[in-house]
Amino acid sequence: MIPRTAAASLPSATAPGIGANGSPVTRPRNRPPPLKSSTQFERLNDRRLRMPIIRVEMFKGRTPDQKQRLVKAFTETVTDVCGLKPQAVQVIFQDMDPGDYGVSGELFSLRAPAPAVTPAKSG
Repeated sequence: MIPRTAAASLPSATAPGIGANGSPVTRPRNRPPPLKSSTQFERLNDRRLRMPIIRVEMFKGRTPDQKQRLVKAFTETVTDVCGLKPQAVQVIFQDMDPGDYGVSGELFSLRAPAPAVTPAKSG
Protein backbone atom coordinates (compact mmCIF):
# COMPACT_ATOMS: atom_id res chain seq x y z
CA MET A 1 0.00 0.00 0.00
CA ILE A 2 1.28 3.47 -0.91
CA PRO A 3 1.16 6.09 1.86
CA ARG A 4 -1.39 8.84 1.20
CA THR A 5 1.27 11.56 0.82
CA ALA A 6 3.17 9.51 -1.77
CA ALA A 7 -0.03 8.63 -3.63
CA ALA A 8 -0.90 12.32 -3.94
CA SER A 9 2.33 12.95 -5.84
CA LEU A 10 1.77 10.15 -8.38
CA PRO A 11 0.15 10.94 -11.73
CA SER A 12 -3.49 10.05 -11.51
CA ALA A 13 -5.89 8.65 -14.10
CA THR A 14 -8.78 10.21 -12.25
CA ALA A 15 -9.98 13.74 -11.66
CA PRO A 16 -10.46 14.74 -8.01
CA GLY A 17 -13.73 15.96 -6.54
CA ILE A 18 -15.23 16.58 -3.11
CA GLY A 19 -17.90 14.26 -1.74
CA ALA A 20 -20.90 15.31 0.37
CA ASN A 21 -19.03 14.54 3.60
CA GLY A 22 -15.92 16.44 2.48
CA SER A 23 -13.92 13.35 1.55
CA PRO A 24 -12.17 13.19 -1.83
CA VAL A 25 -14.10 11.50 -4.60
CA THR A 26 -12.61 10.59 -7.97
CA ARG A 27 -14.06 9.73 -11.35
CA PRO A 28 -12.31 8.81 -14.59
CA ARG A 29 -11.12 11.76 -16.66
CA ASN A 30 -13.23 12.86 -19.64
CA ARG A 31 -16.34 11.26 -18.22
CA PRO A 32 -19.24 13.62 -17.46
CA PRO A 33 -20.75 13.59 -13.97
CA PRO A 34 -23.66 11.19 -13.50
CA LEU A 35 -27.10 12.50 -14.39
CA LYS A 36 -29.32 13.35 -11.46
CA SER A 37 -32.70 12.59 -12.98
CA SER A 38 -34.41 11.12 -16.02
CA THR A 39 -35.54 14.64 -16.96
CA GLN A 40 -31.91 15.66 -17.19
CA PHE A 41 -31.27 12.66 -19.46
CA GLU A 42 -34.19 13.60 -21.73
CA ARG A 43 -32.88 17.17 -22.05
CA LEU A 44 -29.35 15.92 -22.73
CA ASN A 45 -30.68 13.44 -25.28
CA ASP A 46 -32.73 16.10 -27.07
CA ARG A 47 -29.92 18.64 -27.21
CA ARG A 48 -26.87 16.55 -28.04
CA LEU A 49 -27.96 13.32 -29.64
CA ARG A 50 -31.07 14.26 -31.52
CA MET A 51 -29.99 17.55 -33.06
CA PRO A 52 -28.53 16.97 -36.49
CA ILE A 53 -26.80 20.00 -37.92
CA ILE A 54 -26.40 19.97 -41.69
CA ARG A 55 -23.71 22.30 -43.01
CA VAL A 56 -23.88 23.23 -46.69
CA GLU A 57 -20.88 24.91 -48.32
CA MET A 58 -21.48 26.21 -51.83
CA PHE A 59 -20.56 29.08 -54.09
CA LYS A 60 -22.43 32.34 -53.68
CA GLY A 61 -25.33 33.05 -55.99
CA ARG A 62 -28.16 30.80 -54.78
CA THR A 63 -31.46 32.56 -54.25
CA PRO A 64 -33.33 32.54 -50.94
CA ASP A 65 -35.98 30.37 -52.66
CA GLN A 66 -33.36 27.76 -53.63
CA LYS A 67 -31.99 27.72 -50.08
CA GLN A 68 -35.51 27.37 -48.66
CA ARG A 69 -36.17 24.39 -50.95
CA LEU A 70 -32.91 22.80 -49.80
CA VAL A 71 -33.80 23.34 -46.13
CA LYS A 72 -37.20 21.73 -46.71
CA ALA A 73 -35.70 18.76 -48.60
CA PHE A 74 -32.98 18.14 -45.98
CA THR A 75 -35.47 18.41 -43.13
CA GLU A 76 -37.95 16.01 -44.75
CA THR A 77 -35.20 13.48 -45.49
CA VAL A 78 -33.71 13.57 -41.99
CA THR A 79 -37.11 13.30 -40.30
CA ASP A 80 -38.04 10.33 -42.52
CA VAL A 81 -34.73 8.49 -42.12
CA CYS A 82 -33.96 9.27 -38.46
CA GLY A 83 -37.50 9.52 -37.09
CA LEU A 84 -36.94 12.98 -35.63
CA LYS A 85 -39.23 15.96 -35.35
CA PRO A 86 -38.60 18.74 -37.90
CA GLN A 87 -37.78 21.12 -35.02
CA ALA A 88 -34.62 19.08 -34.30
CA VAL A 89 -33.08 19.61 -37.75
CA GLN A 90 -30.80 22.59 -38.35
CA VAL A 91 -29.33 23.66 -41.69
CA ILE A 92 -26.46 26.13 -41.94
CA PHE A 93 -25.38 27.62 -45.27
CA GLN A 94 -21.84 28.85 -45.84
CA ASP A 95 -21.59 30.85 -49.06
CA MET A 96 -18.10 30.90 -50.57
CA ASP A 97 -16.37 32.94 -53.23
CA PRO A 98 -14.76 30.84 -55.98
CA GLY A 99 -11.46 32.45 -54.92
CA ASP A 100 -11.81 30.85 -51.48
CA TYR A 101 -11.89 27.27 -52.81
CA GLY A 102 -9.16 25.23 -54.44
CA VAL A 103 -9.29 21.93 -56.28
CA SER A 104 -6.56 19.92 -58.04
CA GLY A 105 -3.89 22.41 -56.96
CA GLU A 106 -5.52 25.61 -58.21
CA LEU A 107 -8.14 28.10 -57.11
CA PHE A 108 -11.54 27.38 -58.56
CA SER A 109 -11.79 31.01 -59.70
CA LEU A 110 -8.73 30.53 -61.94
CA ARG A 111 -9.94 27.36 -63.64
CA ALA A 112 -11.05 27.53 -67.25
CA PRO A 113 -14.83 27.46 -67.59
CA ALA A 114 -16.29 24.05 -68.33
CA PRO A 115 -17.58 23.59 -71.87
CA ALA A 116 -21.30 24.06 -72.25
CA VAL A 117 -23.24 20.81 -72.33
CA THR A 118 -25.87 20.56 -75.00
CA PRO A 119 -28.80 18.26 -74.34
CA ALA A 120 -28.96 15.19 -76.58
CA LYS A 121 -31.75 15.19 -79.11
CA SER A 122 -34.19 12.36 -78.75
CA GLY A 123 -35.57 10.59 -81.74
